[in-house]
Amino acid sequence: MTQNETNIAIIGAGVSGLVAAQTLEKAGYTTTIFEKSNRIGGRVHTEYIDDYPLDVGFQVLLTAYPAAQRILDYDALELRTFLPGAQIISSGKTHTIGDPLRHSGFWSSALDSNIASFSDKIKTLQLARALKSKSISDIFAAQSQSTLDYLKEKGFSQKYINQFFKPFFGGIFLENELHTSSRMFEFIYKMFATGDAAIPKNGMQMIPNQIASTLKSKIQLNSDVVNVKNSQVFFESSESKNFDIIIDTIGITLDQKDKIKWKGTVNHYYEVDIDRKVNQLITLTPDIDGINSIHFVTDLIPHPTGKQILSISTNANTDTQRTDNEIVKRYVNSLFDIRFINHLASYAVPQALPDIQSPNYSATIDNLKINESTYRTGDYLSAGSLNAAMENGEKVAKLIISDLSIV
Repeated sequence: MTQNETNIAIIGAGVSGLVAAQTLEKAGYTTTIFEKSNRIGGRVHTEYIDDYPLDVGFQVLLTAYPAAQRILDYDALELRTFLPGAQIISSGKTHTIGDPLRHSGFWSSALDSNIASFSDKIKTLQLARALKSKSISDIFAAQSQSTLDYLKEKGFSQKYINQFFKPFFGGIFLENELHTSSRMFEFIYKMFATGDAAIPKNGMQMIPNQIASTLKSKIQLNSDVVNVKNSQVFFESSESKNFDIIIDTIGITLDQKDKIKWKGTVNHYYEVDIDRKVNQLITLTPDIDGINSIHFVTDLIPHPTGKQILSISTNANTDTQRTDNEIVKRYVNSLFDIRFINHLASYAVPQALPDIQSPNYSATIDNLKINESTYRTGDYLSAGSLNAAMENGEKVAKLIISDLSIV
C-alpha cells in the first residue's frame, strides 16, 4: 500500500488532530478530519464581537513550549505578551510582584514585603534558576507530589503560598488548593521562567487556524462520530466508513474506567470605564475565593475604537455563585473604582482542562496505539496543555509513519 493509497481518518479537529495531520502530510500521507462542531480548534476557541477577539476561557501560549516552537510561526501570530509578573490586590491594597532580572520595572517593588518576605523572594529566584537548568525529562521523571506539598518543602511561607502561588497557579490548574502534580508545576514554572505568556493579536483561535492553513487534508465539519470499531467510523447519521488507519483525538475509544475527568472554568467579558495605566499584568485576588484571574484584554490587544475590555475567569468547580455574572461584577467593584458599561459575553467551559493525577511529558506508545489500525492522541494522555496536544499529535503521527513503513 502506497502513501497516497493509505486511507487515514482523524476524529476531531482540535490542535492535536491538526498537528497529527500536518506531520502525516509532511511524510506524504493525506487524511480526512471529522469534526463534530462547526469550527476547528477544539478547546482553543475565540469568538469575535464587533471584530474584537474574545477567547473562550482564559488561555495563553507559553512561548517556551518546545512543541510550539517547532510547529508554530510566532511572527505570523503577532504575539502580544504579558509582563513576567502579577498584580495582587489584597486587603484593599495593590502590590506588584515580578522578576526584576527579566523586566527592570519590577525592581521598584523588590523591597515590598507585604506579599513576599525577603526569604520568599530569594527562594523564588533560586527556584527559577534551578528549573531553567533542569531538563524536561528530569522534571517528569521526578516523584510526583501535590504542588502545595512541594512548595512547603521548598520553604515558602504560607502567606506567600496563599497570596501568590494559590491564585496564580490555581488559575492555570483550575483548582485553588494546588492538588496538581509537582511535575506539572515545575514544567509550567520552567516555561514561565524561560519564555513569555502570550496571546496572538487576533486571539488564540489563530493557533489552530495557522496549523490548518498548512493542510491539504479535507476537514469535514458538523460530522459527529459516535463510535470507532474494527477499522470503521460510525456517525450520528447512522452512516459508517472504513479506513486503513483511525486516529481518535476525543477519547471515544477509551474504556469507561479510563474516561477523561475534566476541570472547568467560566470566563466573563465586560466593556468598562476605569482610570488606570496600561500594565500588561494579570491581576490576582487572593481574598476572593473562586476568581482565578482578572486582566484587561485591551492592555495587550488595543480595541480599534479605544474601548477597555475586562476579562474575569472564575473556577467552575467552586460555589456556583462565583460564576454568576452579576455577583462577579460586585466582587470586581469591591476591588476597582470601575464602571461597567456592557456585559459582552460569559463562556462556561466545563471541559477546560483534563484532570491528570500523575502527568508525563508525552504519551507512551501503549497509550497512543490501540491496535494495528486504531490510534489515539490528545493532551489528556499526558500533561494537559497546548504543548502536550502538539507533542502527542506529532508523536502519534510519527508512530503511524513508522508502523506503515514496516508493513
